[in-house]
Amino acid sequence: MNNGVVEACSGTVSTKAKKDISRRYLKIYAEHLKEEPEVAKKFEVSQKAWIQYRNSYCEFIFSTSGAPAVDFCHMRLNSARALELLELSGG
Repeated sequence: MNNGVVEACSGTVSTKAKKDISRRYLKIYAEHLKEEPEVAKKFEVSQKAWIQYRNSYCEFIFSTSGAPAVDFCHMRLNSARALELLELSGG
């Protein structure tokens, strides 16, 4: 396995997970906005903080391990967040 394969596979999975994150985030946000706008705002703030965490953590990984590791980092964190939002949205 070489760096290009890791990058391609990680990128494909990460892109799918980011689409899932966006779709689920919008669904959860809209549901709370109707009934509990303050909860929707907290959810928005938490999502922005999560994105900041993901980006800064993966930048750290890049600085210590290089390109393939950062792609894997994004894939791993995006996939985990997609699952978290799936649980929050009720499946």
